[in-house]
Order: sequence, then structure tokens, then C-alpha cells
Amino acid sequence: MQLTRQPKARSISLVLLLVSGAPAHAQGTEWETLNNEVEALYQKGQYERALVVAKKALAVADLAVDPNPHFVTTSLNNLALLYYAQGHYAQAEPLFKRALAIREKKLGSDHTDVAASLNNLAELYRVQGQYAQAEALYKRSLVLLDMGKKEEAVAQLLAITKSFANTNEAALATQQLQQIAPEALAPPPTPTPTPTRKRKP
Repeated sequence: MQLTRQPKARSISLVLLLVSGAPAHAQGTEWETLNNEVEALYQKGQYERALVVAKKALAVADLAVDPNPHFVTTSLNNLALLYYAQGHYAQAEPLFKRALAIREKKLGSDHTDVAASLNNLAELYRVQGQYAQAEALYKRSLVLLDMGKKEEAVAQLLAITKSFANTNEAALATQQLQQIAPEALAPPPTPTPTPTRKRKP
């Protein structure tokens, strides 16, 4: 799932809701604090507590005077991931769909983040046995990745598998890698030592 990460805006962040006149920088700092807390709780498997904070983060992002689309889509994705992790697929679906719609509108339909959102939704359908819908979204995502964005997406997914080892997010990133670049998951080849020849005197 989203797997896209950017500096200081991790993909999986108690603060009071924003006062409508708060400066944009303050809004970003508040959202980042919440987003970081969500990530920490998620990594500990404390999904119920993470849900509460994730909802606050989404409210902060949504209620900003000039909403930052990245904050909004990351918050939507995080909330959806938390529902997904608990098997609450019906709650996750509209959140993933909204994140996808915003990304397509703001970033264009050929952006890597759109491919990540398509993968998220595809994975959600796959685990529910809705294979036709999942396949269509996976194919659409692969088309975007084939448009020169595959290496970037693979790097982002690999970073997630390392940063979130043994979590649901890492498992999802691994599944996406298996779909788009199975060779990236192969262990590196063991170097064979080259025998050194003794020089003749």
C-alpha cells in the first residue's frame, strides 16, 4: 500500500484541531507531529490508539486554511492502512479511493504516487477475493511504472520493507514488489573468490 515516503512526511504522523487562522508552517509542524505518532504506534502494533491519532492528523490536514494535498493523502492512506491491518476493509476502501482521486487530480494520472494508490486499492480488493478489480488496478499501476517510474517505486518499496520490518506495511510493500519487480527481493549473489596464482620466481 502507500507506500510512498517523503522526508518529514512518513507514510504511516494530539494535537488540538487547527485554529482556522494558524500559519501554514504551524499546520505542517502539527501534522508532522501527529503523523510521527501514528507511525510509532503502528510499528508497535497499537492500532486502536494509532487510529485515534490518525483521525486527528486527517482533521488537521483537512481543516487547514490551504490544505496540503500530500498531508491529506498521506493521512487518508495511514488511516486506511490501520483499518486494513485490522481487517476492516469496508472502512479502508473509501479512504484509499479518496487518496487516489486527490493524487490523480493534483499530481496527474501518471505520477508514481498514483501508482502506489492503485496498488493499495488493488491489494485491498485482492485480500477480499475481488480478483477482477484487483487485476485491473494492478495492470494500471504497472503501466504507470513502465513509464519510467519503476526504479523510483521499487526503491521506495524496498525502503519501506527495511524501515518497517515485520509489520503489515512491510508485508504489503513486499507483495507489491513481488508484483512489479520480484528480482528486487532476490538475495544478492554471493561473490566467488578468485584464486590467486603464485608467481613463479
